[in-house]
Amino acid sequence: IPGGTWPCPDGFEPRVCASVQFFGVGAMEAFYGCYLLESCKPGFKHRTYIGFTMDPRRRIRQHNGEISAGAWKTKRWRPWRMVLCIWGFPHKVAALQFEHAWQHPAISRHVRGEAARLSFVRTWRRGKFVRQREVQGVKQNLQVLLKMLSLSPYCRMPLRLH
Repeated sequence: IPGGTWPCPDGFEPRVCASVQFFGVGAMEAFYGCYLLESCKPGFKHRTYIGFTMDPRRRIRQHNGEISAGAWKTKRWRPWRMVLCIWGFPHKVAALQFEHAWQHPAISRHVRGEAARLSFVRTWRRGKFVRQREVQGVKQNLQVLLKMLSLSPYCRMPLRLH
């Protein structure tokens, strides 16, 4: 509607409706997800990567070098396989905050209390900043994820795993 706004479909709350994209007929909810990758390179099976995406198929192709752009940090440990994808975030910012908390469980304010109970989550101080050792391996990253899903605000979100 030029100069106006789209009406929310029946059953959508205004905050959810903000993430809906209209394409003429009907509507499609925007996809915001976080994913866990595992390296398939011999000798580097413990190597994992956590990221955010709006298109998981395209993103794994970028990480594996089939499509250029956007995956320089994982180039060294190619090829990768996507272990899981979690989606259902109400908006992009929520997914990006979840990604950061998953990558830095000992530092994120929503997770750090419970993450401290996991023996493999290590921190140290450098000046006035707290640093965290990267969580390695699928098993440990899954433990962090399960812990996160039991905590607020994530336990209240309609998140789904694939």
